[in-house]
Amino acid sequence: MGGINAATLEAFVTDRDVKALAETSTETLALFLKTDLKKGLCNNEWASEERKALYGVNEFEYPPPKTFLQLCNDALGDLTVRILIGASIISLGVGAGMPSHRAEYGYLEGIAIIIVVFVVVFMQAYIDYVKELKFRQLNSIKDNYTVKVIRDGESKAVSAGGGGGGGFVGV
Repeated sequence: MGGINAATLEAFVTDRDVKALAETSTETLALFLKTDLKKGLCNNEWASEERKALYGVNEFEYPPPKTFLQLCNDALGDLTVRILIGASIISLGVGAGMPSHRAEYGYLEGIAIIIVVFVVVFMQAYIDYVKELKFRQLNSIKDNYTVKVIRDGESKAVSAGGGGGGGFVGV
């Protein structure tokens, strides 16, 4: 396969393009990565700034977390919450339009439903926010493992994020 570049390598991984990867020989990858098939990366090449600039760092970039207001907006999209909002509008409209109803209950039902909507939305957003924080904490622990790589002809264990671009990982 001709025309291998950093974007192609990224596509192999992110798109899980097994067919394209199978069509690419190990020798072609080694030539592109400027890596020796027997010795791996030598003379601390793996730590060079040039390799980091060319291939990037070996770390997954997580999307930024949603803000609390975005989570509130998501909670407002729930069908039950929308039904409650509609019920509160109808209740407030009936309370405002019917003098007999207004004298007895006033706007109490509509206001109570609005309060329930606020409580439900804020609680759901809070729960989602806490889950997001826990998820990110667990992912940071999950990403902390070692892999075996070939460096200077020897198999060495390094942090998965510290593998550097262009090296060979032992399988």
